[in-house]
Order: sequence, then structure tokens, then C-alpha cells
Amino acid sequence: MFYLLRKIHFFLYFYPAMKLLKYIPVFLTFSLVIGILLETYFSVKITILSIFLAINFLLFFTIHYITNKQLKNPWYYSVMVFFMFVIIGMFSVNIQNTLNYKQHYNNYLEKENTVLLKITKTLKSTKYYDRYQAEVIQINDKKTIGKVLVNKKKDSLNKLKIGTIYYTKNLFKKINKPKNPYQFNYRKYLKKKQIIHQITLTDKNYIISKSNAFSISIIASNIRSRIQKNLKQKNFTKNAFGIINALLLGQRQDVSKELIQDYQNAGAMHILAVSGLHIGIIYGILLVLFSPIKRLNFNSIKGKTIQILLVVLFLWSYAILAGLSASVVRATTMFTAIALGLLSKRKTNTLHNLFISMFVLLLFHSNFLFDVGFQLSYLAVFSIVYWQPKFNAWYLPKNKIFRFFWQICTVSFAAQIGILPLSLFYFHQFPLLFFVSSLVIIPVLGIVLGFGFLVLFLAYFNILPNFIASIYSEIIEKMNVFIQFIAKQEQFLIKNIFFSVFLVFGFYFLIIAIYRFSEKQNFKKLQTILIVILGIQLIYFYEKYQRKNIKEILIFNQLKHSVIGIREGDFLAVYHNISDFSKHSIIDTYQKGTGVSTIKIYDSIPNIFKNNLLVVDSLGVFNVKNLDSKIVLLRNSPKINVDRLLESQKPKILVADASNFKSYVLYWKKKCAKKNVHFYSTYKNGAYRKK
Repeated sequence: MFYLLRKIHFFLYFYPAMKLLKYIPVFLTFSLVIGILLETYFSVKITILSIFLAINFLLFFTIHYITNKQLKNPWYYSVMVFFMFVIIGMFSVNIQNTLNYKQHYNNYLEKENTVLLKITKTLKSTKYYDRYQAEVIQINDKKTIGKVLVNKKKDSLNKLKIGTIYYTKNLFKKINKPKNPYQFNYRKYLKKKQIIHQITLTDKNYIISKSNAFSISIIASNIRSRIQKNLKQKNFTKNAFGIINALLLGQRQDVSKELIQDYQNAGAMHILAVSGLHIGIIYGILLVLFSPIKRLNFNSIKGKTIQILLVVLFLWSYAILAGLSASVVRATTMFTAIALGLLSKRKTNTLHNLFISMFVLLLFHSNFLFDVGFQLSYLAVFSIVYWQPKFNAWYLPKNKIFRFFWQICTVSFAAQIGILPLSLFYFHQFPLLFFVSSLVIIPVLGIVLGFGFLVLFLAYFNILPNFIASIYSEIIEKMNVFIQFIAKQEQFLIKNIFFSVFLVFGFYFLIIAIYRFSEKQNFKKLQTILIVILGIQLIYFYEKYQRKNIKEILIFNQLKHSVIGIREGDFLAVYHNISDFSKHSIIDTYQKGTGVSTIKIYDSIPNIFKNNLLVVDSLGVFNVKNLDSKIVLLRNSPKINVDRLLESQKPKILVADASNFKSYVLYWKKKCAKKNVHFYSTYKNGAYRKK
């Protein structure tokens, strides 16, 4: 397979990336990823996949038996292995998707349901609700499988406990779609995690069916709860407690939105999720702590083997304590592969070990491939492996202190090279001071984690001295103050960057081309860089040309208010009646998603727009002559004769926004149905867009 790819002239320009395919872990991971993508976007029945897999196995072993003694490593072996693992990738997606199973609760839902739920995970709370993930173990009298989102009002004194089974009579509701353009699609996000419904619990509509049973996750949850309870007694500030919870226990529920935004603006968001950086530091600490064991030998077991096994055991124990989130499992698997690679007598390769961990993760959790954290963390590590040695080869200070900070800088820059295009695509901003944050945060993080585990240990046994708690709290607060200071330097934060998927691929091609040129400079490789840059420019100008020709009317969905947008190319005029608007989040997300460069905001809403839009407000004025109003917007619950409005204006569509009473909206909808006029409610359907 690799041989065939090399024959394609285009791939020769990117040989450093393609030559990895000749290594078995890389080749198998590549094949698995192709299979996962194919099954995700072109679903195939499991029976058909089983037939194809059986045929592939049969052909492979038949050809192997016939040709094994005659030919060495024929190229069609690689082709057959490729297709075999593509099918395995498709198979893994199919069998991991509980929605495909007959036992899924969705197949047994009725108008009224008696449900048994087992709480499995605590999720990020909203303003009004605590959120949990639960397993639906029974619907009515049917044993079932499947996950559901559980909402519990925050003012309740009774918190749901992980591992506890609850009995309820409840309605399953679909998870809401985003109501405005380019807002985060929580429904789509949860569907990738195989959650398609939500239920809401109050103190009166459920009872405990069965108390906690024994399991590792329940034990970990109880340990976390005990630590958190004892920490709260030490008068940590709200921000300090939230950061401790996030950094050490993997629970971000108590970190305020403002503090999360500060970390994001400072380029230090990765600090708040237990991920590769945290596990890497813990891995290093454990290697040092258990290094004396290397000198010991127990019968036929070498000390180094015991050292590595202890390191892996403690890593996974911590991962369980931190809740086995996707980022924790990903990072722990990665460093487990690296640690076990040290036991091999053969020369280990960090890159190959990373691919092994990636292969194992995707084989058992194929949905990780679409997880933003998974993509960014592996890209960051791959980039560090490739670029950081280059930086050190170009310059490496002799002074140990300077070398330490130089390596922090080079690691940060190397990671940014790998994740920059994808970060711009997902987050639409770039903190220029990320390296300043890294210079301070990475050394401090080692102290915070090392000191933090002592704090957790003492807190668990409720013997944490006040002076240690005060010192640790002060360190956390100083770190937060530093992050907030960096975040306030807004002139160094580039926001609202529009970055399409085509530009993402273009920039990654450019990174590969530059890396090739750095290995050996010649005119042909320089020519490749210039061609890729030209391609990126063409993509940019084409997309800008496309944006220039877009004209649309937008009626946003904003509860109790009205927000109207009139877009002409790169210019957006926004009309609203919100007292404290500044730049509302719905406009901010729209700008990020479309790339409009200029926004002008008006704090009043006219009744007539030149774009064939008539706005009827609470005054109820609509008798406007010589107006070809193809769109009529009703806002602020006007008391009008709808029949007369429809007859006089003859609109093609009547739109009601979220500033109206719901009873009025239902009444208008019925009237439009009688007159065969299309009716649109932003309450139900989200923002109205007309190009």
C-alpha cells in the first residue's frame, strides 16, 4: 500500500508524513481511522460488514498459504490488511453504537413510562440545573440499555449520587437544537456520545430504588466526595476550590465561566482539563519516586519491570479517581504505551508508541476520533516529537536554567504549530501571549500537582493542617491572578478569526512542506512551499469573494426581546431592543461562523426595511401602502386583526419571534394555516434566515 502511494507524484512532496505508513502501528491506525470515517458518514449494516470481514480473512489466509513460500512480502498483503482494518474500524463503530441494538430504550418508549435510571457521571451544570449522565436500565417491564441526559434543579437539597438507581415516571424529551446560527450544537455533541433524550427530575417525581452498589467508579466517586467535603471546611475561595477540583480531580463543574474564559484568553485552557500535560508531569514524578526500585531484582523479575508496572498502576489509579473522562483515558493510555515501550528490549520510538495508544483507544472508543480534545492532544504531541528536536538542534543554551526555560518555550511553540490550524477552526481566536503563560504555568504546574497530591491525601483523612491549606490556596490564587492579568491584555488576543476546513487542510500541507524544507533545503522544496502558499491564498480570496456576495435577513431567537440582522456581504447591521446589548453572544457566534468583518449595532427597530421586511410591534401598525412586504415579523405581542394583516399585505411568510406570548403565537399559526400562508416561529424553529 505504501509502495503504491509513493508512486503518486503528489505524495512525494509530503514524504515525511507518508513514510510513516510503512510502520505497522501507523499503517493499522491509518486503516482503522478510514473505517471509522466511512461507517460514521456511510452507515453499513453489521451483517454486510461481517460478510466482508469473513471474505477478507479467507482471501488473506488463502493467498498467504499459496504464495508464502514463493514471494516475500507481496504488495497485495498490505492492500488486504488495509481493507481488513478498514472493515474492523467500521465494525467497531457499529457495535459500539447502542442505538443500533434492539434492547435500546428508545424502542420501548410509550406516552407514559416507568423508568429505572443508574447515574453514571456528573456533567457540567447550567445556570438552573445540575446535569448528570445516566444509564436507562429498565423501561416499564423491559430490561434496556442506552444513555440519557438527566437535569435536576439546582435549588434542590438532594443531589443525585453516582451508582445509585432511581425510579421515576417521566417523559423523555429530545435534546434541543441550537436556536441561533453557529451556536454550539449540544444536541449533536451528545448524539456522538449516543445520548438522544433528556429527562428532568424534581424532588417529587423520583425515589431511590437501590443504594450504591460496589464498583470501582462508585469507590472513586466516594473518595472524591470525601476529599471535596473536607476541602470545603478549609475555607478555600470559590475560584481556588474550583481550580483544585479541575486540576487534581478532573471535575470542572465548580470553575466559574469567567475564570474559564480568562484561561482560554491566556492560552492556558488545557490546564483546566486533566490531560497529557498533567499525566506527563505525574508520569515523570512517578518515574523519579520509583527509580530506586530499578536497582532491585526479585527472582526472575527485574527492578525496572516492577518500576514501570507500578508507574502504570498508579497512573490508572489516578485516572479512575479523576473520573475516567475522555481526556484522562486518552492521556493515560498514551503514557502507558510509552512506559511499556521502555520494557521492550528493542529500541523504542515515541511516535510509534503514540500510534499504538491511538489505535487501542479508537478500537474500543471510536467516537474519540471526533472529540476536539483527542484531535488537539495527539496533534500537539506529534508536533512536539517532530519540531522540538529541530528547535534544540538550531539553538540550545549551555546554561541549565536558560536551557530549562528555552525547552519550555520550544515545547510550547512546537505544540502550537501542530494545533494552530485546528484551534482557529474550532475556537476562532489566537492568544499571542500563550508562550508567556507557558513559561510561568508549566513550572508552577509541577509544584501545584506535586503539592496537590499531598493536600488530597491529607484531606481524605481529614488531617490537612490549616497552614498547608492556606499556602496551597495562595499558590492557586496567585496562578489565577497571573492568568487574569494575561487575559486582560486584549491587544494580544486576536478574536473572531474565520477559518474554514479548507484553510485547515491548506495550513497543514504548508506545515508539512516547511518541515521537509527544514530537513534539506533545495529549490524544489521551496517551490512546494510557494505553491501551497499560493493555494491557501486562492482559498482565502475565493471564500472572501463568496462572502461578499451573500445578502440575508436574520431574525434571531432571543427570549423576551427582538434582534434583527441585515447582512450585505461583509457588513452586518443589527437592530435590537435589549437594554444591555454591547455585543451580544448570538452576534459574536454569527460573526465567527460567517467571517463578517464589520458590524454596526442600532438600539432601535424600525417598522420598515428595504429588504421587503415589515415589522409589526406592540403598537399594531401595519397599514402601510405601496409596500411589497414578502416577510412580516410580529414582535412584542401586538393585538392585531391577523386576517386583515394577511389580506392587506399578502406576505409570503409570517414570522413570530421570541418576544411574543406563546398563546399569541399559537393563535397566529392557526390563522396562517387557514389562509395557506407559511408561518415561522423562532420559539420552535430557531432563528429565521432568508437569503
